[in-house]
Amino acid sequence: MPLCHCQHAKCNGADISVAAFKKHKREDKISMLHAAAALTDDIDKRRHAAINLHLASANPSEIPRSDDNTQSKPWSPRAETYQHMVNSRLYQLSVIEKKIDALITSTERKLSGLGLPRSADEPFPLSPSKTSIREIFHELSCISHRSPAVQEAKTTISDRLSPLAHQLRDARNQWKKAQKNLPATSPTSKPSAVDSSYDTGELQDVMQ
Repeated sequence: MPLCHCQHAKCNGADISVAAFKKHKREDKISMLHAAAALTDDIDKRRHAAINLHLASANPSEIPRSDDNTQSKPWSPRAETYQHMVNSRLYQLSVIEKKIDALITSTERKLSGLGLPRSADEPFPLSPSKTSIREIFHELSCISHRSPAVQEAKTTISDRLSPLAHQLRDARNQWKKAQKNLPATSPTSKPSAVDSSYDTGELQDVMQ
């Protein structure tokens, strides 16, 4: 088993399972991304403060005009815009990450309580979770940027979501397999405990 030197759980070289090692490594990456986003935001604030201080103390003749052809400028609009775009993408990804945390917690609880179908036409109770996964993958695909920090964050988040998608696919296959020799309609159709708990606002509760 691997030796873990993570910052997340402070393992200090402990011998842990492969699954735990991967989890701790992932949490360290997420923490680093959050720290990077906070640092760049702080740098932006300091830069704006320095620019405002310079403009407030400068003589009118020292303030560059839009028609000046000077080679040096106190700040770069392009660099400013680029950093704001990076921060914006990282913030969007942090919001998606919270959705994934809530979805994983909710879905794993429902998977643990998933029983057997009572009829051949009973819908798979966790279909809403599959829909949520597709929607989150779509959100990820809409966030595009060449920044290494953004690409790393997208990969980390996608890696968290993929195992859950595989779990749901396997559970649905088992559900369909169990339905093959069942009658078309159950004589006493009652809502599944998993199904009835889906729309109780659990996702919102976890995210709050």
